[in-house]
Amino acid sequence: MPSFLRTSETLPRFKSEAGKARYLAAYGAVLAAWPVAYEEIDVPTGFGVTHVIASGPADGPAVVLLPSFAGSATVWRLNVAALSAHYRTYAIDVIGQPGKSVATRRLRNRRQYAEWLCEVLDGLGAPRASIVGCSFGGFLAMNQAARTPERVHRVVLISPAGVFASQFWKLFYVMRVRRPVLALVRRVTRNRRERGLADLS
Repeated sequence: MPSFLRTSETLPRFKSEAGKARYLAAYGAVLAAWPVAYEEIDVPTGFGVTHVIASGPADGPAVVLLPSFAGSATVWRLNVAALSAHYRTYAIDVIGQPGKSVATRRLRNRRQYAEWLCEVLDGLGAPRASIVGCSFGGFLAMNQAARTPERVHRVVLISPAGVFASQFWKLFYVMRVRRPVLALVRRVTRNRRERGLADLS
């Protein structure tokens, strides 16, 4: 069970101070192994404070790094050295996901995600950036390029989730929420029935 809970107040919210301390210690341990010099930046937005790990030359072209669903900015540790040799990299804890960002409003649609990322770019002083996104981060990257093309230089997608699906949120719910819950229920109740087409909907 993850050590954070999603609420209407702040996202994520820790169950206990001990859980929060363990998570932050693990986060800090990864940063201690960050292969290049970095600074941590907290960017205020209308959706809450967004935490960013910035590396590379301050005057380099901006590259935003967006992790997969339930991932944090620290997942880019193995890639950041090569990228930071030529670019100003901004590894972002997506607001509402695990990490050091703290949402005060729930982001409910694609438009709000685009608004949030524009505010982050403004706070970083990056009027235009390339975006590298993995899985859910790839979806956010393409969403940004579609909605604010003037803010996006290039997009790099790594196994993007739902980018070409017409009803992304329904697909995401089925694949990442409903199916895991059903699988857990079967394990708990020891239901060994054969899986059918209904399990895919």
